[in-house]
Amino acid sequence: MSIEVSQSDITEDAIYQASLIPVQNTTNTVIKRKRKNSVSKVDKKPRKTYTKKKKSPIEYDVMDLINTANNRHEDKILHPLNEDEISKDANVTFSRMGNKVDKLLGFSDKKHLLKMSKIISYFKSSFPCPAIFNEQKNEINHFIKENIQDNFHDTISNNILLKDSLNNQSIVEKPKRVHQSSKTQKITFDNKSQVYELSTNEVMKIPSNVCGLNIHGFIINHGLEDQVMDSLWLNHKDRSFYVVSKLIKMDNDPLSFLDKLEDQKLSTFNINSKSKQLEGHVEIWELRKDIGLILIKTYKHNLGIFKDMQLIHGTYESFDNEASKNNIRFLLSSYCTTEAVQVFQLDTSPTTNPTNDLILNNSILKIKLNNDIISCYSLIQKCNQKNDHESLKVCIGSVNGKLYLYDLNLSVETPLKVFKVSESMITSIKSALNSSTVCCTTMGGQVFIVELSAVHSNANLLSKTIWVSPPIVEYIDHPKAFLFTDGTNSLFYSPLNMLDLKSICATRQSRISCLGISQQHAFALMGTLSGEVSIENMSMRILVSRKNFKFSELVKLFEWNYDEVKKIYQLDPTRKIERAHDGAVKLETGLKYQGCGIMNTRWIECNSGERYFSFMNNAGLSVVTKID
Repeated sequence: MSIEVSQSDITEDAIYQASLIPVQNTTNTVIKRKRKNSVSKVDKKPRKTYTKKKKSPIEYDVMDLINTANNRHEDKILHPLNEDEISKDANVTFSRMGNKVDKLLGFSDKKHLLKMSKIISYFKSSFPCPAIFNEQKNEINHFIKENIQDNFHDTISNNILLKDSLNNQSIVEKPKRVHQSSKTQKITFDNKSQVYELSTNEVMKIPSNVCGLNIHGFIINHGLEDQVMDSLWLNHKDRSFYVVSKLIKMDNDPLSFLDKLEDQKLSTFNINSKSKQLEGHVEIWELRKDIGLILIKTYKHNLGIFKDMQLIHGTYESFDNEASKNNIRFLLSSYCTTEAVQVFQLDTSPTTNPTNDLILNNSILKIKLNNDIISCYSLIQKCNQKNDHESLKVCIGSVNGKLYLYDLNLSVETPLKVFKVSESMITSIKSALNSSTVCCTTMGGQVFIVELSAVHSNANLLSKTIWVSPPIVEYIDHPKAFLFTDGTNSLFYSPLNMLDLKSICATRQSRISCLGISQQHAFALMGTLSGEVSIENMSMRILVSRKNFKFSELVKLFEWNYDEVKKIYQLDPTRKIERAHDGAVKLETGLKYQGCGIMNTRWIECNSGERYFSFMNNAGLSVVTKID
């Protein structure tokens, strides 16, 4: 039976009622009835078209934002940074990338962000731009004029042990030991027919127009037979001092140090068992930019290998005398082969009798382990914050793979904490500035991050590699990150606020032997076993995306070569832009003469902000020069 329905019967209500009647499904398919020309009780919004969700800025977006901000503020006076410079537009720009920058660079407040943006605007490439003359101040703006020493003021006055122990050190003047050596170091440059000969402690100026470059710098020969162990720079007002530690070759020892090395890093020596004590010197040189370097005084000691020298900030005492002005007394810590970490007070005033040596008989403070052997150490200093006293601690690494934390305001006999880190020897330690976090390396090729404020041992493995030599580690404050090697030819970084992130910075053709970092800027120096010295912008490297990483660059500044037949060292200052990381680069198996290897690289953080730096090779040749 069929039912006829007229058009007048088809109303909205009828259609709705009909939709409620079940319909027989003969095809086993679901049939859905739709209401025609009906109005729903609730109006549904039309479906939005799909749009891809905007992601937070990634690395290369961050760089675009920084460069955009720099372009808006190029006409600003860069130094010093004032609150007036922080415009609303800049705050909006930086707030968009605050979280990313906080993780990668270690800070996100507007003052540090603007300072970092200006650092990057100054050094947008892998090589620093030429210095800019500021007509308003009649001076040259070089690097950021910020000295870490300015953050520390009362380390001695608030430290009981240091204050009470300053009079414990005795220094005696004795006639110099006369040691005449007929051997000289021979040096040449691009013109190999022109050979320069330097005797011990002789200084020469780098000739003009070397390889077509006008290089301002000097070379010091610390001695062909003596062996330099360590060096650092001390800056005070308008004076810069070069502190050099070296071992003195004994008269009855026919071999030079380069002939009897145990390893190519000069970390240990095959010492003659007949020699009960090793004579060492701590020399203080002054850099006079128009003249060269002048040897001011020499401290003699019998402490053996005197290395890992570190300055204790907040301990400087300025004084003047008849001979010179702006002299300074300072505290210097060092690791000695007497199995102790010791603190000494030295000064930069010229000696009353240049023919005499100053004998270091004992130190101000001395830390020695009872049931373990010290292998390395690091000072941990925190500046005065919120009326808290400046703290001074020492973290000591041992042969048994332990870290010992000492508070120099309490005791040098009993450690505050002891952390078991590894089964192998701790080879190096570096602490983050104003932080209780340290990074240490082991003889087994491991890199650990340790939080010393923790109650229990919390060593986190950051890296483990198949190594040729133990990894080396450094801390850089622009940006806040740890830099470490794999023991061969690769350099890695890990941001302080993202320590689980490990990324490669650079690869070289030979083993990276040393790193030179600064508290004033983001450029790191790298020295290799083949005698190369390179520079890389770490801020640009960390902020660049992985996609664009293959285009990041570094600059090779200098290279030492050696003619083993003529026994002549050649310094090549030709600058060459190279790719920072090249996966095809492999570690060279054939090495140069070990005297070419770079022992250390140092930035000279003078108050003028000029871009001076130094590097020293294993043969005891120091080069002091600058970028411009």
